[in-house]
Amino acid sequence: MESCMSTMVKYLLFTTNFLIFILGLTVFGLGIWVLVDKPSFLTLFEEAQSVSGTTDSFNVEIYTSAAYILLVVSFLVVLISFFGCCGAIKENKCMLGTYFTLILALFIVMVVGAVLGYSGDLDTTIKKPLKEALSKYKDDVTEQTNPLFAYKAAWNEVQQELQ
Repeated sequence: MESCMSTMVKYLLFTTNFLIFILGLTVFGLGIWVLVDKPSFLTLFEEAQSVSGTTDSFNVEIYTSAAYILLVVSFLVVLISFFGCCGAIKENKCMLGTYFTLILALFIVMVVGAVLGYSGDLDTTIKKPLKEALSKYKDDVTEQTNPLFAYKAAWNEVQQELQ
């Protein structure tokens, strides 16, 4: 029974990390696509901007820097999942130890980021934007092309979920 359970855990860890490895490679490829093929990416943003009806110009550098961040994070995910895959399938203690250390470090960074991210004033970061969005809610808007229809649809969905 013990051998069966350890084999199951081994293959479960391998399968999980392999799926994460594939998803990390996919996100890495998406980040490369954004950096290499900027014209089609900008066209995509212009189409989204025309559909939404906003006239605000957007800063392309923000999205380019987001692509770099996406590349770095996806590379780290691929690296960590590689250690998990190989360590699990080969039962290599060094790789599994590296995997555990990297996962632990990532968890600590996420907890610190969450604490720092939410340590701000909740009134200005959450309450005020929600009140502003609620003030734009118009119940008589019926045309889907009207930008206010999105506010109506979003708030109706929130109200249905909270019932």
